[in-house]
Amino acid sequence: MLSHSFQRVCIALLIIAMFLFSIHTLTDINQDIGMHLSLGKIIWQTHHVPTTNLFSYTNPGYPSVNNRWIFEVLLYLGVSLVGLKGMIVAKAGIIALAFGFAFFTSYRYRDGFGPILIGIVSMFILVDRTFLRPEIFSFLFLSIYFYILFRKPRYPWLWLLIAIQLLWINFHIYFFIGPLIWILYAAPKWIRERSIPRNDILLTICLGLINLLNPTGLTAVLFPFRVLSQYGIPVLENLSLFDLGPYQYPHLPIYAFYLGLVVILSSFVVNRTRWKENIFGALLAITTAILSFSMLRNMPLFALALMPVAMKNFSESGMVLSRKIFSILGAFLLLLLIAGIVTGSIFRWAGIRREFGLQIPDFGFKAVAFVKQNHIAGPVFNNMNAGSFLVWQLPDQKVFFDARPEDYPPAFEKQIYIPMQSDPAMWKRYSDSYHINYVFYAWQETYYTHWANTFLKDMTKNSDWPIVYVDNSIAIFVKNTPENRAVIERTKAWRSKIRFQ
Repeated sequence: MLSHSFQRVCIALLIIAMFLFSIHTLTDINQDIGMHLSLGKIIWQTHHVPTTNLFSYTNPGYPSVNNRWIFEVLLYLGVSLVGLKGMIVAKAGIIALAFGFAFFTSYRYRDGFGPILIGIVSMFILVDRTFLRPEIFSFLFLSIYFYILFRKPRYPWLWLLIAIQLLWINFHIYFFIGPLIWILYAAPKWIRERSIPRNDILLTICLGLINLLNPTGLTAVLFPFRVLSQYGIPVLENLSLFDLGPYQYPHLPIYAFYLGLVVILSSFVVNRTRWKENIFGALLAITTAILSFSMLRNMPLFALALMPVAMKNFSESGMVLSRKIFSILGAFLLLLLIAGIVTGSIFRWAGIRREFGLQIPDFGFKAVAFVKQNHIAGPVFNNMNAGSFLVWQLPDQKVFFDARPEDYPPAFEKQIYIPMQSDPAMWKRYSDSYHINYVFYAWQETYYTHWANTFLKDMTKNSDWPIVYVDNSIAIFVKNTPENRAVIERTKAWRSKIRFQ
């Protein structure tokens, strides 16, 4: 058998690799961070969680449900103390902690190096969801649920789930997964024993009712079950694995997910004589796999479930990798993986657009500076990937649309926002109706939406809307008016050279 000290070294390398995998370019600067920071500041200063859309001039006062307000406050305070780079490190620590809880849930020293290999597969599934977003706390809370239900499934440990659930409902919309996991664990036991213990009844009730302790009560509890019906615009992370053909989605997490399915199925095959004792694990694997197939953003749920379920099955079956050769190869693999992360080669190989380190992309900072320097006033038309950034960097100007489709009427997205970009006549109609003065556009959205391509090609030919700024992320157009004449003249020399493909 492998020595315990050597196994500890390998486990430490695995956790370090997960931590380092999460230390990378803050690519989500163009997603939700700006909105989270702005809301966190408002909540901290006013001691009130807004329940309406505060940032849009097109749909002011539209109902808003905030299941992430504690995360937003912590993000705002964290950035105030250590900056965005410090929060990259903090984020990596939370992800590594969640990974560690899931790993140690079913780990046994006697199992040799097999659990390390399972951990690597899980890590590769997780790699594309290592963002500075509230979902990282769902990873943590889910892993703590696993740890308690697999390793400490007795009272008073089970009562801790109530405290975890109270936090979860106020950190992230995936809070409903907590009670679901509890039911998957407890229901087979109740059916088998044909009775429900009094403590289980009380715990089940508490895990349901505790979710009402949030700023919007029952509305927030029901929100996860209706949120997708409020989306009038497709979002990449909400697509299923079967709809990725047109998109340049990284291949590593997808391949790792399918490998994880093979691993977890194999674990049940080799441990088939104990299937009655592992119904919870089977239900957990099936549920998280179905959720992952339905939406890309759910794959981390399967990744975290993979470790305790597969490791438990292999351990009980007696199938272990304890020979010295496995330990040597495994340690070498982990060191090679860490080297690949630090040098960034693994990101390039996997097709993931990021680098190891604490880089903060410019994204729209220079474009915002251009707006300020040239005194360009709103109303602004912006696309989804620019909205949250503008909320953060130009708080005095309301946005057309931000990164929260659920905070806008689906009809607005389908009948106004998209048609404005895909039909020049609709652009003319609504740009006049909303008195739009300039366009702040994250033009790389052309990689994902057909209407962005159409819009940019039409705008570059539209003399009423000359382009005055462009960089690797943002294009700015202004309405051809006397007020904008100075900035139009200053940028006239290079305007004819601009093309969007």
